Amino acid sequence: MNGSDAPLFGTAETREPAPRRETWKVMIVDDDDEVHHITKLVLSGFSFGGRKLEFISAYSGEEARAILPGLSDLAVILLDVVMEGEDSGLRLVRHIRE
Repeated sequence: MNGSDAPLFGTAETREPAPRRETWKVMIVDDDDEVHHITKLVLSGFSFGGRKLEFISAYSGEEARAILPGLSDLAVILLDVVMEGEDSGLRLVRHIRE
């Protein structure tokens, strides 16, 4: 096989790596303030991959809907199903998926 017969492979791109975020964003969606408080207390010292957690709180499905468009780098949502309505959390999940 000469040089012209060698298989061709894609060339490595020369783009900058994405900037490393300092924290994992975790959204807590629950109408009970105590759930927010205890969750933050229990997870305050937790880190994963060298990154601590940053908490964003919403106290209703509607509040979460208003906050979500500005959070493209959200890692996890801890979501209560029953809040202002019997299926508020499920409606929020449907909204996120769609």
